Amino acid sequence: MIAQQLEQIEQLIAQAEFKEAQTAIELLESSEQLTADDRLKLRYLQSTLYLTMGRLNEGFQVAEELLEASKKVDDPLLELDTLINIIWALGYLGKIEEGFQLTRRGEKLLEILTHQPGLNERHAAFLYRKGLLFFFKGELDQALTLLEASLVLREEMGDKRGIIESLWDLSLINFRLDLDRALEYGQKCLALSEAIGDRQGLARSHLCLGAYYYAKGELESATRYLQKSLVLSEAIGDQVGLGWALQMIGYVYHSRAELAQALEYFQKGLAIAETIGDQFSIAMIHSGIGFIYADKGELDMALEHEQKNLAIAKVFGNLRGVAGSFNNIGCCYGELGDFQAATDYFEKSIKISRKIDNDTMMADSFYQIIRFFVNDLPPKTVRSYLENLEGINKRLGDHPRINHRYRLAKAIVLKASGSLADKVAAQTTFREVASEENVASLELTVEALINLSDLLLLELETTGYKAAFTELDGLVRRLLALAKEQSSYTLLVEAYLIQSKLQLLQLNLQKTHTLLTQAYLIAQEKGLDRLSQIAATELDSLVTQLSTWERIIEQKPSMSKIIKLTQVNDLISRMIHKRRYHNEAELLAYAENARQLVQAWEK
Repeated sequence: MIAQQLEQIEQLIAQAEFKEAQTAIELLESSEQLTADDRLKLRYLQSTLYLTMGRLNEGFQVAEELLEASKKVDDPLLELDTLINIIWALGYLGKIEEGFQLTRRGEKLLEILTHQPGLNERHAAFLYRKGLLFFFKGELDQALTLLEASLVLREEMGDKRGIIESLWDLSLINFRLDLDRALEYGQKCLALSEAIGDRQGLARSHLCLGAYYYAKGELESATRYLQKSLVLSEAIGDQVGLGWALQMIGYVYHSRAELAQALEYFQKGLAIAETIGDQFSIAMIHSGIGFIYADKGELDMALEHEQKNLAIAKVFGNLRGVAGSFNNIGCCYGELGDFQAATDYFEKSIKISRKIDNDTMMADSFYQIIRFFVNDLPPKTVRSYLENLEGINKRLGDHPRINHRYRLAKAIVLKASGSLADKVAAQTTFREVASEENVASLELTVEALINLSDLLLLELETTGYKAAFTELDGLVRRLLALAKEQSSYTLLVEAYLIQSKLQLLQLNLQKTHTLLTQAYLIAQEKGLDRLSQIAATELDSLVTQLSTWERIIEQKPSMSKIIKLTQVNDLISRMIHKRRYHNEAELLAYAENARQLVQAWEK
């Protein structure tokens, strides 16, 4: 009878019937028929229930107590089961080295317990949990090897729920490495979960597919899957899954520049992660919040949250995460124009990335340094960075993320050259990247379009050729189309700002006013504070100097003079380097410069 009740509780946990399982445990605890062994088994199930629900600290505490008890009664099978649960908890709680220390004891127990019933199932679970330790530490190749080994064992045994568990984490890890594999594993996980009615598997497989579509930039599909994961996780009480779904939805909203909604989801996810002790999620969410503040132009807050992410990555011993965080901090300082701080952090990221053979992160750091500081670095240093990036590109072959970064970096270097031939070659590369359909991200397409716009503006200023203006106008219209297609409101506002400048170049004051108003209203609605201030400043400048502009129009000035008056060069340059006006003093200086330029014209 007791054995049947214990088995029923195990089934309830497997079926994600968590409330029913907890009730059954509480009822059985009061039974006088329980033997000492039964009570140990019940405590193990309680630990497993807590961990499956994401109640990490409670699950860890019960498992720790149970470990001591299993040693006293000399039950190596129970000890192995309990070790696996403790390793499970330690990974999420950020106690990675403690987890690895316990894996050594687990490996010895697996050697001792040969030919024991259920040993293969335990071996698969052990490999899976050890693999997750490597994942949390950022050592993804080792993580994949162990998770794939766990999948093979589970497939051999026909352990469908175990297969689902291995599949969802294989999908999430490949989300960072190989999107095709991420999709393959996610789809298999979903199909098997639907076939056997595994509710937690359904929640996690929808999370995996949401992450895949997010990485692909298909935000509508990502939202659809992530919302399903959110609803399912909430329904079964899966706190880890719920926290992950919330943070991923936050990232989707961030990609759309829906900053208020993104922050709301991040904060909900952070509250859950802090409650259950999920340190890995806490780190990711702080990084996400940092991105929001960077987009809002509040870079001090962005740095504060990224430093929190960095601190947790160091606790995990996650060198991959540390390198990524150094890179993010470098970008913040790059946007601030702080050459020394930015390059210091990029160099730190490169050093760690080289140590752990993380070519993709290293390539991104080389690219960012060139993008931000090509005009500030000695030519020899620029060549060295570009050669390193070229070497990575050759090593990785057809990796689109690296290839496009290398080509863009090379074009940026050519563009910075004083040679007209180099600028023409840069134009060709920017056109090619901007026109390709398989560019790794929207960001890189935008980089190509904005840099090409900058070169066309220089051509227009120098020659006054109508063809240059026509192409420039077409590029800005494409930016607007991309922004609307991807619901990227930051890009939409910036594209409207540039388009307003082009209308001003055409001396169309009414259309300029309409576009600036559109930019301002969108920026206000979406919480893009700095961009709304820029749009407001531009509007105010136009309105207060309207009569002066009308007199300028009457005099039919040359294109080069109009370009200087509109400060369109400054706007595009700031877009290229993401150096939006980060404080009131910069905005006031910009407005005063605009006023003085127009006044100087009258004089």
